Amino acid sequence: MKQGRKAQFKAAKAYFAQLRPLLLLDHYRLDFSRKLPDDPECAAHISVMETRNVATIRLGEGYYDATPRQRRHYATHELLHIHLARHDYAVADFKRVIDDASWNMIYTNIARHLELTIDGLTDVLAPFLPLPTEETP
Repeated sequence: MKQGRKAQFKAAKAYFAQLRPLLLLDHYRLDFSRKLPDDPECAAHISVMETRNVATIRLGEGYYDATPRQRRHYATHELLHIHLARHDYAVADFKRVIDDASWNMIYTNIARHLELTIDGLTDVLAPFLPLPTEETP
């Protein structure tokens, strides 16, 4: 990671930490991976552990290149995934009792609508949250 990106990475961690209690997630530990998201078009990605209050965040180039409003949107969106992760895990439990074709159709639909729901909630909540400053890109 380049020196400039190291400073941006550190600032992004501080910004997510600033938003965490505002979104009522102070009981979660946020870990950050320097690994980029698998999808190069992805600005940010979060993985929420099923059995612990821990989430891992990976930031893509799109996050660092975004405007402060876009970064606020990305950060809020990823953190809201934590609130809905239990729903996602509950749905995943059905995979054991449904045939593969049905499961693929059901999960694809649920995943798409979950993303749209999180985007909608982000559009509602993000404007009430602080923007990242130059020190917290």
